[in-house]
Amino acid sequence: MTRYGMLIDLKSCIGCRACMTACKCNHDIPVGEYKGREYYRIWPKEEELGRYPYVVRNFTPLLCMQCTAPPCVEACPIPGAIYKREDGIILVDGEKCDGCRRCIQACPYDAIYLRGDKGVVDKCTFCHELVDRGLKPECVRTCASDAMLFGDLDDPESRISELIKSLHARPLNPEYGTKPSVYYTAHAGRMRGTVWDPTAEKPVQAATVALKESDAGMSFSTTTDANGVFFFWRLNVGKTYNLSIEAEGYSTKKQRKELVEEYAELGKIPIQKL
Repeated sequence: MTRYGMLIDLKSCIGCRACMTACKCNHDIPVGEYKGREYYRIWPKEEELGRYPYVVRNFTPLLCMQCTAPPCVEACPIPGAIYKREDGIILVDGEKCDGCRRCIQACPYDAIYLRGDKGVVDKCTFCHELVDRGLKPECVRTCASDAMLFGDLDDPESRISELIKSLHARPLNPEYGTKPSVYYTAHAGRMRGTVWDPTAEKPVQAATVALKESDAGMSFSTTTDANGVFFFWRLNVGKTYNLSIEAEGYSTKKQRKELVEEYAELGKIPIQKL
């Protein structure tokens, strides 16, 4: 049986908010605010990493997780007001919902909001009206960086199932026990450091910095800027990297660094003059 789900590649998400705009326009969602958040069925959580002037932002699009064990359905006191279809999509029946908000309180992902114009709850439905016509949800169709993929989770040969496995994607907060149908990859890993001359007590400009995954994976190369800083991104969190620094008049510096978090600040890396 088909069970629809979504994969969001956080390495590719650029935070353009096109998914939000398309969703709001195509579902005629009015201007309004609930619990300090504008009416949206999908919205990005933003997180700032690093320190000035080398700051990056991570974006995590959030929406209804279309849980296999949905607490919102269990909490609703009106039969059929919020329900799960056979294909796993959770829907709200606006004719039955009385706006009691119990589903809002039950949802651990804060994915449901109360529409003040109608007095009923609303949330992402995977654009079921499009899915029923064999089309993709609006957010997937609109995503400029192809960071969103929609498909059948119960088909082990589907592209989404294969990518979830190969990219080691996982749902958010699986400890909630709701068995979400939305999966996420890790954000792009970043690594920043400063090549430093400890004798002259100054940064080393134009040093060549090479980075390679220790298991013969991806390799990168860059040069330090006027402040002796190098910066790598789109790295794989959890991987160990071999770092090599070369600069004219200096001994080659080699290190191994494990990227355990999404942003690694290596600080000053001293290299010795010949």
